[in-house]
Amino acid sequence: MAHLRIAVAQLGARMHYALPRCMEEAGCLGIFYTDTYAGPIAQKFSRAIGTEHLPEAMRRFLGRVPHGVPGNKIHAFTKFGMEYRLRAKWGRTPSQRTATHIWAGQRFCRLVNQTGLPESSAVYALNSAALELFAVANQTKRFAILEQTSAPRRIERELVQREHRAWPGWESSSDDDHSEEFAAREEEEWRRADLVVCGSEFVKSSYKGLGGDPEKCKVVPYGVDRYADKVERPKSCKLRVLFVGTVNLHKGVQYLLAAASKLPPTEFEFRIVGPIRLSQTAVSGAPKHVQFVGSVPRTEVAQHYRWADVFVFPSVCEGSATVCYEALAYGLPVITTPNAGSVVRDGLEGYVVPVSEYQPIEAKLNELQRSPEKREQFSAEARNRASEFTVASFRRRLISTLGIETPELCTTVN
Repeated sequence: MAHLRIAVAQLGARMHYALPRCMEEAGCLGIFYTDTYAGPIAQKFSRAIGTEHLPEAMRRFLGRVPHGVPGNKIHAFTKFGMEYRLRAKWGRTPSQRTATHIWAGQRFCRLVNQTGLPESSAVYALNSAALELFAVANQTKRFAILEQTSAPRRIERELVQREHRAWPGWESSSDDDHSEEFAAREEEEWRRADLVVCGSEFVKSSYKGLGGDPEKCKVVPYGVDRYADKVERPKSCKLRVLFVGTVNLHKGVQYLLAAASKLPPTEFEFRIVGPIRLSQTAVSGAPKHVQFVGSVPRTEVAQHYRWADVFVFPSVCEGSATVCYEALAYGLPVITTPNAGSVVRDGLEGYVVPVSEYQPIEAKLNELQRSPEKREQFSAEARNRASEFTVASFRRRLISTLGIETPELCTTVN
């Protein structure tokens, strides 16, 4: 097999830069293109002064460190990245946010193409930020690998619109003038890709249902870095329930709040961590034993996992939610839905409950509150399951998949 040299193009710090890290460890990384990251000077600065007193935006930036990727293999478009963050910050409506994503994807691809993609025989990019890059890859005979990180936009739009109809007034309008353009962009990326990688069967079935070629779509579950084998949690007579993610109808937080309203504050405590997109009316109407923490940097989420007894993520549409992998790695029983695309197995590491229903969440939380033994059993199984889905195992699965699909390009499969 010939040696594979992959140019990885990724906006943001998705999965703590697991993708370029894995490619480097496998000896396949040619170059890593991104927007902004904390380079050696910024890292030295943060170590010297500490970050606890810095503004959240600065702490968030200083957490964007692609550990294990040599600096001479990182090509960052910093000016573009700063403009992207500003546009994203001021995008208030679905239309504005989608327009920003489309602009960023197009601009990023063009910036990458201008480099000439040196020393690369393949290009790996993520959905909505791959189209123009793949057009050049097709012309220059480079192998084009697309990661479909979430369910396709058409599926997501249908599911989220259903939630808006079911929960009027909980969130601003879901009307999106650019949604069709975004969906068409994704689908053209599928056509131009030689291989489509996704994190779950939920994404693959959604892709297939919209006419995607199932023969070139492969499921590769993700992975996260291992954490402590045993987390010592503070004692409490209450069951501490955690949600991490964007607080909106898309992530299904409405069903967790509905379940919380049926559960007594003498026995349950809820913590919701993430940027809040619900209306003030919805937030103010939440049960009193629900704490909204708001947005926190990635580096500070760990303290919330260590606080919790149970993790609940009732999403209506995902790819393969990283937060579920993280919760397992912290030994948390997980209650989630099939649409979260998680690796949680019903009755082993937690429960997989029907999407868009709160009663099963209420019932399972009651069950876990009354059975510390079951929580311990699930916690042990969660840690075991997490050991199968580390960044190292993600690398092995991904490189194996690339080797199977492009045997003429890869010398070694780890």
